[in-house]
Amino acid sequence: MHNLIERLFAKRGITSAEELRDEERQTLDAWLSVLNKPEPNLGDVAAVLRDEMERAQEALRSYDNSPTKDLYYKAYVRILLVMDAITTTPQKQRDELKAQLEQMLKL
Repeated sequence: MHNLIERLFAKRGITSAEELRDEERQTLDAWLSVLNKPEPNLGDVAAVLRDEMERAQEALRSYDNSPTKDLYYKAYVRILLVMDAITTTPQKQRDELKAQLEQMLKL
């Protein structure tokens, strides 16, 4: 269990989660879920960018867009492309360098 939850239990005189009522247990589970959630990594960010890119491109294909909405989604797609490039360039560079070095080793 998380240190903060243990301290809260100690302050309230609770020795075990088994002592909690159903509603309290649900709250505890929600708190633990938040406290134990891992930090997002680049793979998580890349997945969100891909999903958002699909959504924005779908919105751009709509014939019902006003000029303002169309401009908004064009700018949004551009921002997503830049963010994708920022997150994927280091891996692409590593892959290209590895391929180059492998080619040099074959000579």
